[in-house]
Amino acid sequence: MTVKNVKNYSSTIKSGIDLLRCFSHSEPVIGNKRLSELLDLPPSTVARITNTLCDLGLLNKAPHERKYQLGYGVLKLGYPVIANMPERHIARNWMKELTDKSLGQTSMAVLDNFDAVYVESFRPEEQWLSIPEIGTTRPVLYTAIGHALLYSLDKQKFNYLMNIFQSKYKGSANKIISDIKASFSQINECGYCIIRGTYRKELHAVGVPLTPPNHPDPIALNLSLRVQSGRHPNLEKYAKQLIEVKNKTLAALHTS
Repeated sequence: MTVKNVKNYSSTIKSGIDLLRCFSHSEPVIGNKRLSELLDLPPSTVARITNTLCDLGLLNKAPHERKYQLGYGVLKLGYPVIANMPERHIARNWMKELTDKSLGQTSMAVLDNFDAVYVESFRPEEQWLSIPEIGTTRPVLYTAIGHALLYSLDKQKFNYLMNIFQSKYKGSANKIISDIKASFSQINECGYCIIRGTYRKELHAVGVPLTPPNHPDPIALNLSLRVQSGRHPNLEKYAKQLIEVKNKTLAALHTS
């Protein structure tokens, strides 16, 4: 295979993965025209990619529509990642205990560019503000768990992401980057960061980095509490308990 053909295959693979990333909880069914706009690719190229992904079982044609939705084959790709996360299995009982004590939502997430992706989560009641299913995402730029994930990045990767963010949003990015660095300072001083109402005004949260030593990818924990009757929750009270969950998890990983 020539170098040119290798590059073409690499580009096609990247486009296919980028296409799969277009689907979300809020936009689960998408047609080729919309995909072409999102990816900035010719409609003919998008049509070839969607046909191939359907053949692979990664996309399905939506019933009664000339559109597509993710296929069950995507679950098969993702399951080994979840199943082989020892941090998730070790921490879950302590996370559930903290949810029961605090009546807040306790979650664990990993980093995917500008998204925090939940890999485990517990909520105190069925009528919680959002259902924290595995695979749910939150924006890293505005959330405590997101800032805790960014904290675990090496300097080169962090600067790379921030440069992309600044080039896209220009001047409005400066305030957000300043907030992120303030969270970093709080983590350095206290071991946790607190974000109050920036993602949802009725939710305040504390985030804690969980990344084990020499681990290639960031992992973090958070606890979200609701503002009730105008009273702000005492996040500092539970921040120490969230750090305890982190410390017990890392200790168990070290001995396992």
